[in-house]
Amino acid sequence: MAGAIAAERELRHEALGMVDLRDAEIEMLRAEIARLLAELGVERKQAAKVRALKLWRRVIRDIQEVLPEREALHVNNITVRIGADLVEEAGKHKQEWSVDTVRGAIDERVYRRRLFVSEGGGRYRRRRPEDGGVAA
Repeated sequence: MAGAIAAERELRHEALGMVDLRDAEIEMLRAEIARLLAELGVERKQAAKVRALKLWRRVIRDIQEVLPEREALHVNNITVRIGADLVEEAGKHKQEWSVDTVRGAIDERVYRRRLFVSEGGGRYRRRRPEDGGVAA
């Protein structure tokens, strides 16, 4: 009987050791999952930034195509003429699509002396070589 009790204790001790090993492995895997989720969050944010940058570059190209060669348009008219596919795609992004966001994108180029010139009163035109900066 004493031998059976000793064998049972040995088996119980071995089983508890296996449970402890499994628990340690589970904790290690949970820590790895948490690390990977954090890394994935960073990568998702970066991917969203890249997608937004590509979208706004396409919007600016569309604005260049919309603007007449020699005259200015009001930002409301520019926004209405932007392709529906871009407007739809913009709805999938964090930044709200509105006349003000389009104005902001154009104003950024005006500030950097790239592509557009403000004629005042919310009217913009293509930048010409005589304006200086980078023309369209």
